[in-house]
Amino acid sequence: MQRFPGVGLKIIRNAPTQLMKDIGYGQNYKYAHSHDGNFAGQEFLPDALSGSIFYQPGKNPGEEDMRKHLRKLWGKKYGYYDLFFPNVIFCTGFFYF
Repeated sequence: MQRFPGVGLKIIRNAPTQLMKDIGYGQNYKYAHSHDGNFAGQEFLPDALSGSIFYQPGKNPGEEDMRKHLRKLWGKKYGYYDLFFPNVIFCTGFFYF
């Protein structure tokens, strides 16, 4: 396991009891299954790692579907752009801008 010195972890705490709610557990937490598509758009990485890309879909149809899905969820936050340049027309080995 790689260690990141000085990187504090955010703790995700739900609040299943009133006592836990009263002492601050679950503040600003969004339960994903309560949102459309079961996605709340929260990121739980430490600030030093926020925005890091840990997965980039490959060059095959299945992973291109995953790229589209991730782009739908996260927008352009993690760079899930089209695999190729979106404004380039490919034609018999040549491409035109």
